[in-house]
Parts: sequence; C-alpha cells; structure tokens
Amino acid sequence: MQSPATQVPPPVRKRCAIYTRKSHERGLEQDFNSLQAQHSICSAYISSQQHKGWVELGKVYEDAAQSGATLDRPAMRELLADIERGHVDVVVIYKLDRLSRSLLDFVRLLDAFQRYGVTFACITQNFDTADSLGRLVMNILLTFAQFEREMTGDRVRDKRRSMAANGYWSGGRAPLGYDLVNKKLVVVPAESRIIEFIFRRYLECENLTQVARECRARSFRSKSWLPSTGILVRGVPLRAATVRTMLMNPVYAGYLKADDKLYRGIHQPIISQRLWDKATSLRIKQIVMRKREAPTEMLDGLLYDCFGRSMTANRQRKRGKLHVHYRSNQNAWGRTNGVRRMTASSIAVEAIVLSALKRLLSGREELRSLLLEIGRYGTELENAGRTGAIAARRLEAVSRHQLRSIFHGLIIRIEVSRERLKIVTRSTAFEDLLAWDSVGLFQTRPDGASRSPTHLIDIPCAGSIRLERYVRLPITERKSQTYRINKRLRELLVEARNVWTLIENNRDLPPAEIAKRNRYGLSHMMRLLRLNYLAPDIATAIMDGAQPREMTRRSLLDANLPLDWVLQRKMLGFADQPPMRTVEQPY
Repeated sequence: MQSPATQVPPPVRKRCAIYTRKSHERGLEQDFNSLQAQHSICSAYISSQQHKGWVELGKVYEDAAQSGATLDRPAMRELLADIERGHVDVVVIYKLDRLSRSLLDFVRLLDAFQRYGVTFACITQNFDTADSLGRLVMNILLTFAQFEREMTGDRVRDKRRSMAANGYWSGGRAPLGYDLVNKKLVVVPAESRIIEFIFRRYLECENLTQVARECRARSFRSKSWLPSTGILVRGVPLRAATVRTMLMNPVYAGYLKADDKLYRGIHQPIISQRLWDKATSLRIKQIVMRKREAPTEMLDGLLYDCFGRSMTANRQRKRGKLHVHYRSNQNAWGRTNGVRRMTASSIAVEAIVLSALKRLLSGREELRSLLLEIGRYGTELENAGRTGAIAARRLEAVSRHQLRSIFHGLIIRIEVSRERLKIVTRSTAFEDLLAWDSVGLFQTRPDGASRSPTHLIDIPCAGSIRLERYVRLPITERKSQTYRINKRLRELLVEARNVWTLIENNRDLPPAEIAKRNRYGLSHMMRLLRLNYLAPDIATAIMDGAQPREMTRRSLLDANLPLDWVLQRKMLGFADQPPMRTVEQPY
C-alpha cells in the first residue's frame, strides 16, 4: 500500500514594504522620476518572489528631497512605526544608500529590524546578511556610502569658503535689505531703511525688545521670498530674535562670514563701518554683563524637548530682576508645522533633576538594580544603601560648579515634554559618584564614558514646562449613553469629594482621628480619597454612564490606582486619549 503523497504547505505570506528616497528636488517634476523608477523596480522584484509568499503592501513610503545623513525623515518614521505595529515583514530597497548613508544609523536600523523580526532586501546590491561574508560586504558598501557623503560635504564647504574669501555670496536666501541678482547681493532701498533704523535706534535706546516693539508698531516685516513651489511666502512681523540676528549680521557692514572669519564682500554695505563697530561693541558688552549677572547654567547642552530641539538658556530682565529659563531652539520643522517653542524655568528644572538623582541614590532598591545591571555583585552592592544615602546628602552641600560637573558626568541627555521629564544617565558614572570624595570637580572614567550602559529616569513634571497658554482637559460633550447610569458608582465619586472636603476642613487633625469622628475606616477613607485623582474623562464617563460594563463599585474602590492617567485608562478598560492639548497662540 502506497503512502499518500506529501502535500507541500503553501508559503507563509510576507508583507513587503517598498522604501524609496531621493536627496534633491531636482528631477521630481518629471513625469517618471527617480522615486517612481525605484518603486517600479522593487515592485517587479517582489512579484518575482511570489513563490516565497511575498506580497507588496499598498502603502507608499517615499521620501522626496530628504538627505540620507539622518533618519529623521517623514516616510522613514512612518515605516518604523508600522514595523513596530507588526504591519511589515520585509523592507525592499533599490540601493543600500537609499536607506541610509550613515554606518551608525544603518546599524541602528538593522537592530530595529532584528528586534521586530523584519528582513530587508536590496535589489541592485544583492547579498545575504545571514552569513558573516554578507555582513562584511554590507559594512564595506555602507562605509563607502558614508565616505561619499562626507566628501560631498567637504567639497561644498570648501566652495563656500572660497567664494566668501573672494567676496561672493556663497548661497542661501538674501537677508532683509538685499536681493539676489545674478547671484550677487543688490541693495533694496525700501528694506535698507529698515536696517538703518534698527541699528540707529538700538544705539539710542540700548534695548533689543524696545527696538522690536517699535518695528512692529511701524509694521516692519521680515523678507518675503519665492520658493521653488512658486507660492510666495510673506514675511512676518519682526521679533526681538530677528532684530538680534540682524544686529550681529556682518553682511550689512559689507562683510561675509565663513569659518568664523570675516571677508570683505563685493556688495555695497548698508551701514557704515563706524555704526557697525558701535553696535557690535554694545551688543558684546550687554552679553558679557548678562552672563556675569546670571548664575551658571547647570544643564546647558543636556536639555532637549520632546520634538528633538535643543534647549538653551534664555535671560530676560523684568522689573529689574533677571529671569533665566531654558527655551527650545526653533528649527525649520517647528516653523513649518507651527509647533511653538517649549520653555522651562531653570530653577524648576534643575530642582527636578537634582531631586530625581537624590531619590535614586537614596533609594536602596533602585540603586541596587542599577549596579546589578552593570555587573556589580561584590562589596559595592552590599554597601550601596549606605554609600548612596551619603552621596545623596553630598549633593546638597556641593557648590554650583561641582553640581554642574556632577550633572554633566551622570547625565547624557534630558528629554522634556509638557507632562514628563526623561533623564538618560550613565550607569557606570553612579559608581564613580559613590566613590567620589567631594574634592574638586566630579569626573568620570574617560575610558568607558562613551560605552557606558544607560539608565532612564522617567518622572512627571506637569506645570514646570510650558508650551502654550491655555489648557484643555480631555473632557468632551455628553453623547448617547452606551450603558445605563450606575448610581452606586456616581455616589462613590460624590462620597470621594466629600471626604476630600473633610480632609481640607480638618487639616489640624490626623487622618485617623478624622476617620473615627466621621465613622469611616481609615483604609476605606484613604481609598475614597484616592478616587479624586481619577482622569477627568474617566470621571465624566462614570457620571454619564459610559464606563465599561464590567466596572463595579467594589472593583473601582479596590483598584490600586496610579497617578498616571494613561495607566489608569489601561487598568480600568477605557480608550486611550490624545495628549492633553493646549490652545496655540499665533507667533
């Protein structure tokens, strides 16, 4: 009797995403451009692999006029997000440098692909990364791609330096007061009068803010320009930052700047050399005086906002008092998308960071876990509790210069958002801090600083960071009720607010006495008190009867509620809400 024929199982379906990229806008206006050619070739290759179960996704991942020197590209971010969601199995590219021209970025991409079980295929440079030879070939190709990008950058910088040295405009949009005619700067009389007014008025009142205020009163605007899209971009009213840039721009005195050197240009200056020297001297004098009056910035070079923009110290004098706060440096992405700068009080942020480090050092459990992560199992681990508490107290006694050296030794980066502060620290630096004797400035071991494992400290900081002025909580109008109103749940919230009032009105009594006088059990009263910290959308859903069906009075009362609203929604079965939004004010 013959055995039945063995059936070959169908191939596993693999979803393929095609990624294309072009560095420049040149050629994109053609009917069949480079991006379409890349997509067509990759699509044909996927069709030839149907026997392996490859299926092309309908979604297009296309980065037009995006450099390969960074991974901060719209389509690349969208591709990585879909990979994290599990929507992609294979990434198909035309050529290796379309994915990245940086060896470090490519290694990061490979690590992300491997973490989510995603493979990638390169059409014109066919190799298999499963063996050592394939990985060697890939690294060699990437090294040459990065070398080509760096050589191109060097040639561009050399050309611009040479043009500036010979007095020619080296590229970019012309500043206010000039127009570009045959790649040469030509004075615009109407705009040049604005520049003269700014310089002369600044020397009279010696106040940038006052000059900017008078410019807005006279309806002075920045320069309008016509991009390649053909849509005119009108200038905006002049601000203090724009006035500051103009006062420090040597073009108006007839100079061009390259590599921090000034070269005499062939264009006509708008202001005289004497006026330029006076304004420059006054500006430098004001900067030196402000730095002398202001305290040393503890976190300069470490702060970034949640959009990736660096934050630098900004000093303002109001009513005779100097105010220092960290402010996001606005970039082209922020201006294009209308994302306002973030500001944070230097005193508040530095206090939060110091408190977080002290809490980690004095917390025996977290400090021991950190030391275990870097492979410390001996006496360092046994003495962690005692030495950590000593180091935490030492942070209160050191000078500002010493504290600044500790911050820069321990911290790699601080990400600031409106609701959270994420501190990325060097794990091995904490071991150095535990052994530090408080003499001189704190220094970490130079050999392992760059390769040190990291430890993330995530802390809430609502109220310390500002983006816009008016806050909107996640509360919407009442809609059709999905469930009947649960009266016992509503009574529970009302009782929780009554307990809060009892605590407020009897602050001179201990909680146990308040509970006894009002015939509450202490534990039950504390559980009721905790319900006052429910997210606003959860509380309104309970009042409207739109809570999950399985929620009961007992389950809500016994829930170990976190303070984080996102975790509350996950624990109690509510839908996720967008981040707390605020009303943006116009620039």
